[in-house]
Amino acid sequence: MKKWLKVTLIVIGSLLMLLVLLSLLAGPIAKKYVEKHSMELCHRVATMDKVRTNLFNGTVTIDNLKVLEENGKETFLSFDKLAVNVTLLKLLSKEVKVSKIYLDGLDAKVIQNGSRFNFSDIIELYTNKPKKDKDDGPSEWAVNLMDIQIHNSSISYNDAQIGSRFGLNNLDLV
Repeated sequence: MKKWLKVTLIVIGSLLMLLVLLSLLAGPIAKKYVEKHSMELCHRVATMDKVRTNLFNGTVTIDNLKVLEENGKETFLSFDKLAVNVTLLKLLSKEVKVSKIYLDGLDAKVIQNGSRFNFSDIIELYTNKPKKDKDDGPSEWAVNLMDIQIHNSSISYNDAQIGSRFGLNNLDLV
Protein backbone atom coordinates (compact mmCIF):
# COMPACT_ATOMS: atom_id res chain seq x y z
CA MET A 1 0.00 0.00 0.00
CA LYS A 2 1.32 3.43 -0.87
CA LYS A 3 2.51 5.53 2.04
CA TRP A 4 0.21 8.51 1.34
CA LEU A 5 -2.87 6.25 1.23
CA LYS A 6 -1.88 4.61 4.50
CA VAL A 7 -1.39 8.01 6.19
CA THR A 8 -4.72 9.25 4.81
CA LEU A 9 -6.57 6.20 6.12
CA ILE A 10 -4.94 6.57 9.55
CA VAL A 11 -5.94 10.26 9.72
CA ILE A 12 -9.53 9.56 8.64
CA GLY A 13 -9.80 6.63 11.06
CA SER A 14 -8.42 8.76 13.89
CA LEU A 15 -10.90 11.54 13.16
CA LEU A 16 -13.80 9.07 13.13
CA MET A 17 -12.66 7.57 16.44
CA LEU A 18 -12.39 11.08 17.91
CA LEU A 19 -15.96 11.85 16.77
CA VAL A 20 -17.26 8.61 18.27
CA LEU A 21 -15.48 9.35 21.55
CA LEU A 22 -16.78 12.93 21.58
CA SER A 23 -20.30 11.69 20.88
CA LEU A 24 -20.09 9.24 23.79
CA LEU A 25 -18.62 11.77 26.23
CA ALA A 26 -20.68 14.85 25.31
CA GLY A 27 -23.81 13.67 27.16
CA PRO A 28 -22.16 12.87 30.51
CA ILE A 29 -20.13 16.09 30.34
CA ALA A 30 -23.28 18.14 29.61
CA LYS A 31 -25.15 16.42 32.46
CA LYS A 32 -22.38 17.17 34.94
CA TYR A 33 -22.11 20.78 33.78
CA VAL A 34 -25.86 21.48 33.98
CA GLU A 35 -26.22 19.88 37.40
CA LYS A 36 -23.18 21.74 38.77
CA HIS A 37 -24.13 25.14 37.30
CA SER A 38 -27.95 24.98 37.38
CA MET A 39 -28.18 27.70 40.04
CA GLU A 40 -26.26 30.10 37.77
CA LEU A 41 -28.21 29.04 34.68
CA CYS A 42 -31.77 29.21 36.06
CA HIS A 43 -31.70 29.91 39.83
CA ARG A 44 -32.88 26.35 40.38
CA VAL A 45 -31.38 23.01 41.35
CA ALA A 46 -31.65 20.64 38.39
CA THR A 47 -30.92 16.92 38.30
CA MET A 48 -31.25 14.31 35.61
CA ASP A 49 -30.55 10.62 35.23
CA LYS A 50 -28.90 10.59 31.84
CA VAL A 51 -28.03 12.74 28.83
CA ARG A 52 -27.23 10.99 25.56
CA THR A 53 -25.93 12.64 22.42
CA ASN A 54 -25.39 11.36 18.92
CA LEU A 55 -23.31 13.76 16.88
CA PHE A 56 -23.82 11.69 13.75
CA ASN A 57 -27.58 12.17 13.56
CA GLY A 58 -27.97 15.31 15.74
CA THR A 59 -29.97 13.71 18.56
CA VAL A 60 -29.92 14.76 22.22
CA THR A 61 -31.95 12.78 24.77
CA ILE A 62 -32.46 13.72 28.42
CA ASP A 63 -33.98 11.20 30.86
CA ASN A 64 -35.75 12.11 34.12
CA LEU A 65 -35.05 15.81 34.48
CA LYS A 66 -36.20 17.41 37.73
CA VAL A 67 -35.97 21.15 38.41
CA LEU A 68 -36.83 22.42 41.88
CA GLU A 69 -38.53 25.68 42.81
CA GLU A 70 -36.32 28.59 43.85
CA ASN A 71 -36.70 27.52 47.50
CA GLY A 72 -35.13 24.16 46.62
CA LYS A 73 -37.99 22.08 48.08
CA GLU A 74 -40.92 21.63 45.69
CA THR A 75 -40.70 20.47 42.10
CA PHE A 76 -41.06 23.27 39.54
CA LEU A 77 -40.72 21.18 36.39
CA SER A 78 -39.98 17.58 35.57
CA PHE A 79 -40.22 15.16 32.68
CA ASP A 80 -39.46 11.55 31.99
CA LYS A 81 -37.88 11.98 28.56
CA LEU A 82 -37.00 14.73 26.11
CA ALA A 83 -35.55 13.82 22.73
CA VAL A 84 -34.58 16.49 20.20
CA ASN A 85 -33.30 15.81 16.71
CA VAL A 86 -31.54 18.60 14.79
CA THR A 87 -30.56 18.38 11.13
CA LEU A 88 -26.86 19.19 11.49
CA LEU A 89 -26.08 20.06 7.87
CA LYS A 90 -28.65 22.88 7.95
CA LEU A 91 -26.51 24.65 10.57
CA LEU A 92 -23.98 25.39 7.83
CA SER A 93 -26.61 27.51 6.03
CA LYS A 94 -27.62 29.35 9.26
CA GLU A 95 -30.77 27.34 9.80
CA VAL A 96 -31.71 25.47 12.95
CA LYS A 97 -33.96 22.71 11.67
CA VAL A 98 -35.42 20.72 14.54
CA SER A 99 -36.89 17.71 12.79
CA LYS A 100 -38.40 16.21 15.95
CA ILE A 101 -39.12 17.10 19.57
CA TYR A 102 -40.50 14.31 21.74
CA LEU A 103 -41.50 15.12 25.33
CA ASP A 104 -42.93 12.47 27.65
CA GLY A 105 -44.17 12.79 31.23
CA LEU A 106 -43.95 16.58 31.56
CA ASP A 107 -45.17 17.90 34.92
CA ALA A 108 -45.06 21.70 35.10
CA LYS A 109 -46.37 23.88 37.90
CA VAL A 110 -47.16 27.56 37.29
CA ILE A 111 -47.80 29.66 40.38
CA GLN A 112 -48.86 33.29 40.15
CA ASN A 113 -48.69 35.70 43.07
CA GLY A 114 -49.91 39.11 41.93
CA SER A 115 -47.90 40.10 38.89
CA ARG A 116 -45.09 37.61 39.61
CA PHE A 117 -44.86 33.99 38.58
CA ASN A 118 -42.69 31.22 39.99
CA PHE A 119 -40.47 31.60 36.92
CA SER A 120 -40.27 35.43 36.83
CA ASP A 121 -36.72 35.34 38.23
CA ILE A 122 -35.59 33.13 35.32
CA ILE A 123 -37.00 35.59 32.79
CA GLU A 124 -35.34 38.50 34.62
CA LEU A 125 -32.03 36.62 34.67
CA TYR A 126 -31.93 36.57 30.87
CA THR A 127 -33.67 39.86 30.05
CA ASN A 128 -31.53 42.01 32.37
CA LYS A 129 -28.25 41.01 30.77
CA PRO A 130 -26.18 43.91 29.40
CA LYS A 131 -26.82 44.49 25.72
CA LYS A 132 -24.15 44.83 23.08
CA ASP A 133 -23.03 48.35 22.20
CA LYS A 134 -24.57 48.17 18.76
CA ASP A 135 -27.67 46.52 17.42
CA ASP A 136 -26.86 44.32 14.46
CA GLY A 137 -30.49 44.12 13.37
CA PRO A 138 -32.44 40.92 12.93
CA SER A 139 -30.63 37.61 13.04
CA GLU A 140 -29.77 35.88 9.80
CA TRP A 141 -30.55 32.53 11.41
CA ALA A 142 -33.81 30.75 10.66
CA VAL A 143 -35.51 28.33 13.04
CA ASN A 144 -37.67 25.54 11.67
CA LEU A 145 -39.62 23.26 14.05
CA MET A 146 -41.06 20.24 12.27
CA ASP A 147 -42.58 17.55 14.51
CA ILE A 148 -43.48 18.27 18.15
CA GLN A 149 -45.00 15.51 20.26
CA ILE A 150 -46.03 15.79 23.92
CA HIS A 151 -47.26 12.68 25.75
CA ASN A 152 -48.54 11.80 29.24
CA SER A 153 -48.12 15.34 30.52
CA SER A 154 -49.74 17.65 33.03
CA ILE A 155 -49.63 21.38 33.65
CA SER A 156 -51.10 23.04 36.73
CA TYR A 157 -51.78 26.71 37.39
CA ASN A 158 -52.35 28.24 40.80
CA ASP A 159 -53.18 31.89 41.51
CA ALA A 160 -51.97 32.25 45.09
CA GLN A 161 -53.72 35.59 45.70
CA ILE A 162 -57.24 34.54 44.78
CA GLY A 163 -56.89 30.81 45.38
CA SER A 164 -57.90 29.59 41.94
CA ARG A 165 -56.45 26.38 40.49
CA PHE A 166 -56.56 24.95 36.98
CA GLY A 167 -54.94 21.87 35.56
CA LEU A 168 -54.46 19.94 32.36
CA ASN A 169 -53.91 16.25 33.02
CA ASN A 170 -53.09 13.37 30.66
CA LEU A 171 -52.10 15.90 28.01
CA ASP A 172 -51.14 14.49 24.62
CA LEU A 173 -50.29 16.70 21.65
CA VAL A 174 -49.23 14.94 18.48
